[in-house]
Amino acid sequence: MGVLRRFFALFFLISLCFSSFSQGTGPILELTTFRHDFGNILESKGSVSHVFPVENTGDDTLRILKFKTSSMNVQAEMIPSKLPPKGKGEIRITFDPRDESGKIEKFISIRSNDLANPIRQLGFIAVVQPRDKTVADFYPVQIGNLRFKAKHLAFDQFKNTEKRIDTFKVYNAWNKNMKLEVRDPPLFTQWKCIPAELKPGQQGSIIVQYDAGASKNWGLNLDNFNLLTNDSIEPEKLISIGVNIIEDFSYAAEKKVKTPRIEFAALTHDFGDIKPGIEVEHTFTFTNKGEGELVIRRIKASCGCTVPQLDKETIKPGEQANLKVKFNSTAMSGQLTKTVTVISNDPASPVISLSFTVNVGDK
Repeated sequence: MGVLRRFFALFFLISLCFSSFSQGTGPILELTTFRHDFGNILESKGSVSHVFPVENTGDDTLRILKFKTSSMNVQAEMIPSKLPPKGKGEIRITFDPRDESGKIEKFISIRSNDLANPIRQLGFIAVVQPRDKTVADFYPVQIGNLRFKAKHLAFDQFKNTEKRIDTFKVYNAWNKNMKLEVRDPPLFTQWKCIPAELKPGQQGSIIVQYDAGASKNWGLNLDNFNLLTNDSIEPEKLISIGVNIIEDFSYAAEKKVKTPRIEFAALTHDFGDIKPGIEVEHTFTFTNKGEGELVIRRIKASCGCTVPQLDKETIKPGEQANLKVKFNSTAMSGQLTKTVTVISNDPASPVISLSFTVNVGDK
């Protein structure tokens, strides 16, 4: 009886091993090295590359699903793009040392269809000797003969009770003196050019103060300004400021004032199928469910094809209002989604996005 049991036990183990073997191992990503030292490299020489040998030691085709690098100046690829069982290839990494300096360390994550080890990581180190910087490095944007460090400023999360100051840094790349003046600025901005006339090769500053409360441009805005110069190539230069003006609700908490609460009956609408050139409209209704007076600060459509119309801007507690949205399908086609942004003085929901879908077709 004991012999019979041992026989069945041995038979079971053999069957189990045979079953595991018959199921296969799948693809296996085999790497011999995981780290490389580029040593000292010159930024002026440009990109450098290194090859990591790779082999598929499994019994199914190996595929790289995704490379993820620790910075934008690192690229990776597998050559060939897929490896058959027992196939050999390479993972080539390329590093662009532009704007890097000193000792650096970068990483590359590899996601493959190797089920046992779906994520592997490679890395490299280097010491980058920076190149001598030129005017173009410090002032990369050129408009005519005037160079800018940047021609755009950004004021994010800009409370309506704030005033902010920032600076456009400029450089005169002309062989003549260049005069600077911001033409017809709006009253909610104040400008000062230091100096007002740049000598050849001279650096300068264009200082702007922006009053968010005075602008009354609630939400996201891109404000363009004309910088007037005597430049022979391009005398008028467009500079811009991006702002996101939000309401400062700290007063409500400090003074314990009654606040409004905006509530829409629905945030979306489907117009269904319409023909090109047809205008359709829908009314979004909302109610002030709070205790304070609701004020609609701004309504902004995502494109010129959509026109929002509000029946009243101030809504008392318990009162209802209507926002009619007209959509013109001229020159439109296909399945579309458009949005309308509503900005109010509701501290809980100061920005609400409404949307509608429509299918514009010939049928």
